Amino acid sequence: MGMWIAMTSYNGHEMKLKSISRVPLLVILMILLVTCDEAPVPTLVSPTATPDIEATAQARLVEETVAPDPTQIPLASNSTPVTNATSVPSDTLDLEKTIRVLKLQNFLLENLGPYDSTSSTFGDLKYDSSFRIPVFYEFGISRIDGQGNTHYNPTFEFKVPADTLVIAPISGAITWFEWQASANDWEIHIKPSVGSELILGIDHVVSIDCDRATSPLVACDSPLKIDGNVLFDGMSVDTGDVIGYAGHLSGYENNEINGKTELTVFRYLDGFEGTMNYCPTLYLDEAVENTLADAILRLMQSYEDWSGNPSAYDQKRMVSPGCLYKTIKQVGERTEPILE
Repeated sequence: MGMWIAMTSYNGHEMKLKSISRVPLLVILMILLVTCDEAPVPTLVSPTATPDIEATAQARLVEETVAPDPTQIPLASNSTPVTNATSVPSDTLDLEKTIRVLKLQNFLLENLGPYDSTSSTFGDLKYDSSFRIPVFYEFGISRIDGQGNTHYNPTFEFKVPADTLVIAPISGAITWFEWQASANDWEIHIKPSVGSELILGIDHVVSIDCDRATSPLVACDSPLKIDGNVLFDGMSVDTGDVIGYAGHLSGYENNEINGKTELTVFRYLDGFEGTMNYCPTLYLDEAVENTLADAILRLMQSYEDWSGNPSAYDQKRMVSPGCLYKTIKQVGERTEPILE
């Protein structure tokens, strides 16, 4: 309205005023148009287009997660590498395929038979009428201890001349050894592989450096050696390696049968509170299974024939050659057969 008043009052300048007034008007219009063009236009998103956050996260996890490559468990010599159990679901793990199973290839003695009636020997074992107890104690044989408790033997125990060599029944690694002052000999443990629960125990053995020819025997605590090397944790052992001589048999120092050694197949109970011990003839290597099982049968039979005592061994009760039970549980000094 003010524009037209100006044009009426100043008629001589009408055109000039109109020209001047139109310029600001155009500028204003252009500014308004530009402002409207630059203003953001809201975009409406349909509810169905809302991203699935959980599905996206899961997809990203699948894309970014890479399964670890199986690792190798270090084994002792002559062992086949096995897959680490941590990379395989526990419900599908086959221990027979992934962990080297303990399989005996001998019973500690180089010569287990045959029987020689002339010398009254069964390989490295010797029968002596002055030695009034069996030279072989089978797995599960019972005796009454000093406290009146029944003790079940969880080992294969051989009583032999003290100069009898003790050899490794399996290949593996030394996992523990200890000098036993009360027995004047050593005990060692061998595992066939790092992942194996089963352990091979050799109790009552002395160093190959000890003099076993003197009579009576003299205690010898020299360190155990294999191939001239002093024993250490993790040391590799091969089947047939000489571990030492049979250990000390207390009370029989002046007898020809003055040594003993024991073989145990066992695993520790949870918390190391005790052990589960297993019949050795149930853990034989297939290549020697029949030979070793037969050797135990012949040993028992030859001793019964030599001694004239046909019931020295209750073979009819045995679940396997040399075993009255399959399993014996031991906690401290207490032993208990597991009946099946």
